[in-house]
Amino acid sequence: GDDSAVAMRLFYNLQAFPQELFTLNTLLDSNNLKLIKHDGKIYFGQVDKKKKSGIGICVYKEGKLYEGEFIDNDRTGCGI
Repeated sequence: GDDSAVAMRLFYNLQAFPQELFTLNTLLDSNNLKLIKHDGKIYFGQVDKKKKSGIGICVYKEGKLYEGEFIDNDRTGCGI
């Protein structure tokens, strides 16, 4: 199936965006969106030069969720 649709359903079902740092629509309206699956993590958000950069959501294999800003694949700035 379509990975993007699966990711959006996953994030919606997890009730992502609890603090409304940004909304799903804001994310979908932004540029350079990618779905990245690596090492048991799923990231959906903005990328730059194949790295997580900008706003996005990362779900970790143990079920933790980070919603916020990324620079060079690292969580940074505002996020929960």
